[in-house]
Amino acid sequence: MNNAATLATAPSSVSGPVTRRTSLPAPSPASEPSLIGMLRKNVGKDLSTISFDITFNEPLSLLQKLAEEVEYTNLLRLATQAVDPIERLAHIAAFAVSQYANSKHRTSRKPFNPLQAESYELVREDLGLRFISEKVTHHPPRMACYAEGPGWVYNCTSSAKNKLSGMSLEIQPLGAQHIILNGNERYSWTKPKSYMRNLVAGAKYLETIGDLTIRNESSGEKAVINFEAGGWAGKRNQVSGICYTASGSKAAWIDGVWDSKLNVRYGSSHDPSHPLWLANPWPANTDKNYGFTQWAIQLNELTPDLVGVIAPSDSRLRPDQRAYEEGRITEADHLKTALEEAQRQRKQAEGDYIKPRWFKPTSHGTGEDEWEYAGGYFESRADGSLLTKAVASLFEL
Repeated sequence: MNNAATLATAPSSVSGPVTRRTSLPAPSPASEPSLIGMLRKNVGKDLSTISFDITFNEPLSLLQKLAEEVEYTNLLRLATQAVDPIERLAHIAAFAVSQYANSKHRTSRKPFNPLQAESYELVREDLGLRFISEKVTHHPPRMACYAEGPGWVYNCTSSAKNKLSGMSLEIQPLGAQHIILNGNERYSWTKPKSYMRNLVAGAKYLETIGDLTIRNESSGEKAVINFEAGGWAGKRNQVSGICYTASGSKAAWIDGVWDSKLNVRYGSSHDPSHPLWLANPWPANTDKNYGFTQWAIQLNELTPDLVGVIAPSDSRLRPDQRAYEEGRITEADHLKTALEEAQRQRKQAEGDYIKPRWFKPTSHGTGEDEWEYAGGYFESRADGSLLTKAVASLFEL
């Protein structure tokens, strides 16, 4: 059994507040990998099927990347407390925009592709947050996540199509996001396309262009947030939007920058603006920490309170990702290859990939394949049965 699996079963006896790290164990590699070189070698291929060198990765999985999108659940708490439906909608719209902020300094590397049925939990009692994600299909790679807090529930199915478009990499998100407030209001949206610019020369940057429409499916209000094209000399990352009543009247105006702040005007576009969302401060030495936010720096940390508690399939226990985070790059590359080969062997031996434990397909949604939380994870965590109900063999070599 590998060391990560051993850690998973050693019981924790920690009590009291948890001290969380402020930087990664090892700095990110000094040189950036050549993404355009890799793309040229694989022209016409589905990028999800390409095996990239490990230096193209950052030390987080796609499942943990989904957990980055629930950093600002304080906006959902404010939405549950708002009496006015337009104010609730504005906070939901701000939450949808805030999910982009973590990508400001990340243009060169991608998260680890999880193994089938790999999972990730984030339980932050101090924030009133419980989160679980799981890889639910392997081809195409598709992730599902669920989060909950006082008065709100969040569901998301995540996948993407990527293609080389000129000197940019086009990223088309697939799958919808849903929030239920106070048990009776359902909001949904899908993300517009993003583009990784300047793949050949110049400073690379991420640009999102198009409309993000958040709909209140229960009562008909909607918010349309436009991610504006920056142009060669224009300001980047600008957003502007309008919240509409169920009858179609304009009721609130939102503007700002998706990586830092949003303001809102209620009632009239000429009324004074009010702060709606402000991004958390960036940590020191962001360039040496893969461009991570402080939230992201902590996501792969195996704090003592998690030992013997999290599922054996949790991304924190992946030996290749752990080695990579700690700067043992050659070892991490060998481990990554071995884990992927073990997954292929399981496929050949069993005739099918391991079925998801915590999510199930749902017919509710946008027409894309969507998954919803099937329940049971947090109950199993509480009663100690999680270690036997989750997949225990994913990371054994």
